[in-house]
Amino acid sequence: NQANSLVREAVKSNGASTEPLAKLLQKTFDQEKFSQTACHLLICTTRLPDFKETVYAFDPSAVEENLHWLLASASFYPAMQAQKINDAYYIDGGYRNNLPIDVALQQGATECITVDVQGPGINKRTVLTEETAQLSLGSPWSLGSFLVFDAQRSLDNMTLGYLETLKVFGKYQGHWYTFEKTVDFQPLWRGFLKELRQTDPLLYQELKKKEFWKKMRKFYQQDVPFEQWGRILIECSAKVLYLAPTVIYEQETILTALAEKIALKAVEEADAWSITEWLSYYRDRFFVLSEQNRFFFFYRTQQLNLPALQQIRRRYPLTALMAAYSHYLLKGAENG
Repeated sequence: NQANSLVREAVKSNGASTEPLAKLLQKTFDQEKFSQTACHLLICTTRLPDFKETVYAFDPSAVEENLHWLLASASFYPAMQAQKINDAYYIDGGYRNNLPIDVALQQGATECITVDVQGPGINKRTVLTEETAQLSLGSPWSLGSFLVFDAQRSLDNMTLGYLETLKVFGKYQGHWYTFEKTVDFQPLWRGFLKELRQTDPLLYQELKKKEFWKKMRKFYQQDVPFEQWGRILIECSAKVLYLAPTVIYEQETILTALAEKIALKAVEEADAWSITEWLSYYRDRFFVLSEQNRFFFFYRTQQLNLPALQQIRRRYPLTALMAAYSHYLLKGAENG
């Protein structure tokens, strides 16, 4: 409903009004604080109608003009109205330069911390010299549609960014999820492998194949070092079951969350999901052979070692391994 309303308004008025955002900026901008900072702020916009990239240097003494340029940099035309400044119209800089590292380099930057918020637009290919250091931050999770304005979703996205930053700087560990540095699943993983070798030798043999770990890396979207396999498999299971990624997990809390999801066999729907996220949810929930449904099937038939089941597990070894490992961990948690 929110998106439909925005589209209707944009069509009628050549873009949704930016007046509410303008009032918010005027209300929250602190001229005194800004004049005290030594930081140099540059704003990237796109000029209409020639779509020329335009960079504006924030001037502490020109408050009104600064706020107009800030509005322009946030105006994703035609969804939002273009901003008229000095007889020209300007819109979001992402149309020409979504991650303007080159602008910082032109100003003499030698250390770049870049934050990719998955906004639509063009990312220029910038080649860094050996004298320039870059730290790239970006969540592996979808941040939803930038046209759906939902307060809780915004807070969740900021939390994802904050946790990702802390992981990059070594305070926490994990890729899809965030764990305390003290969490170590490797002893449990080794115990699981010993049991799997006895209970399901066919699935155990799949782990020795290069093809399996190619699939694993593709699913995890990162390298899968041997010394982290225990945690990585837990993360994969948690992702299939839609566990909340905005939580800092310990061993006990992640296992409790997994157990609750498996018991409910349900995913909490969110009002602020994007169309892509809704489609992914319905595919996983209702498509018989979805990753999630396969996980539940393998989990509930884990203690059955019929030849037919073993063959099915070999056909879907990654999902079968997630379910087997989760079953082993939760069985151990129940037994203390």
